[in-house]
Formats: sequence, C-alpha cells, structure tokens
Amino acid sequence: MFVQLQPSRRTLLEVIRLRNPTCCQPRGRFLHFAAKYLNPNGSWHDAGLQELRDRLEHKSSTVKWKFPFDKVTGEAAVLVPLYNDTDGKARILFTKRVSTLRQHGGEISFPGGKMDPEDESYVQTALRETSEEVFLLPSKFQILGSLPALPNKTGTIRVHPIVAFYTDPLDVTESYPCNKEEVERVLGLEAEWLGDQKNMATELFRGKVKSPVWNLPEGDKIWGLTAYTMNILTKWMA
Repeated sequence: MFVQLQPSRRTLLEVIRLRNPTCCQPRGRFLHFAAKYLNPNGSWHDAGLQELRDRLEHKSSTVKWKFPFDKVTGEAAVLVPLYNDTDGKARILFTKRVSTLRQHGGEISFPGGKMDPEDESYVQTALRETSEEVFLLPSKFQILGSLPALPNKTGTIRVHPIVAFYTDPLDVTESYPCNKEEVERVLGLEAEWLGDQKNMATELFRGKVKSPVWNLPEGDKIWGLTAYTMNILTKWMA
C-alpha cells in the first residue's frame, strides 16, 4: 500500500511536467500493437515478447532524462502484467482500488506497493504485491524489463514499474478473485485498445498540467502515475 508521507505543494503530474517537460508528454507516435507484438489471432507471441524485452533493456540503458525526487523516504514497485486471455487476446491487467482506502481509493492502478525490508529487489516487491492483491503466482511470470522510476505525488517515494508476462491464460471477469481489503475488482484491458492513439486523451489537471488519460468504456479513468507508466511503455514499444 502507498502512504502519503507528507503534504506537498506540487503533485506528481506537476513535478513531471514542470521539471521534465519533454520526457513523457502525451504526444508523438503510438504503437499499433498488432504490427510487432501479436499473433494473427491477437495474442502476445514469443518473438514480440522478446522484442519488448530487448527494447526495454535498450531504452533503460540509454534514457537521457530522469524524474526529480525530493527527499526520498521509501521505495515501491508496481507490476505491469501482460497476459493472454482464454480466448487468445493480448491484455494488460489493472486493478480498481477499494474506494474506502485513504490513498488512491477508487483509482485504476497496477498491482504494487512499498518495498518490504525482506524484499531483495524491486522485482520481488512487484511480484509479492501482485500475489497478495490478485493471487497470481510469481513463478508464472516472465520478467521482461523495467521502466524509469516515477515519483509519488509528494516526490518522496520512488515507484519502480516492472513489466512482465504471465504464462498461463487468464479469464478476468467481474468476479475474478482478489484481495477485497485492497482491490474492488480486476480489469483485463485489450492491448490493442490501449495502444490505439484514439483511445488516449489528454486533460488539463488542475487547469494547467496536460496529462495523459484513458477513459474506459464503463466510465472509469486511467490517469496519474498509472497513465504515465502506460504512456512511457507505449512510446517505448512504438
């Protein structure tokens, strides 16, 4: 679970926009997933996953911008879980957090949380939190790589996105099992839909910060740190 440690005059979105104006603005070329990463039936294929692994390794080693942080008091990790559904469609898994949570209640997010002292790596943190939230087995994930660490909205916690592929097909429905203390429900969104530029919009946050958002058909919205993570991933895949 993420805990806001202290108040801040600037949010995550303002920090990213004001101090790193070009790193992940919602503009430029987007991926048409089917061209590089999917089989004709719409599933993730091995060559595409290897291509993604290579791109993440290359981009991570050559990235020239860095996100700013204030005094860092904690580390956290989230998992970006790619998977094929039982019909063979490539999807990405998200959670909707319980609305009564003190931090980020009701938001669409990736599974994840703060690093425990026993965790040996950010990968272990992301896998552990995913197992606790949505009961997916860590041993079934193939780790593909990572994205740049993002600050929480106070700039005091580094959040490390880990991209991974779940090797078993999943049937994610409204009744998919999850930890009801943290997760209201689990969502499996089609990769092609997320990678289609027309489904990504920009909104002015607090009237001044242009930010990426995905408005989901049922009315929810992907925004904030989760949207920036998706924006970076789709740009790096393009």
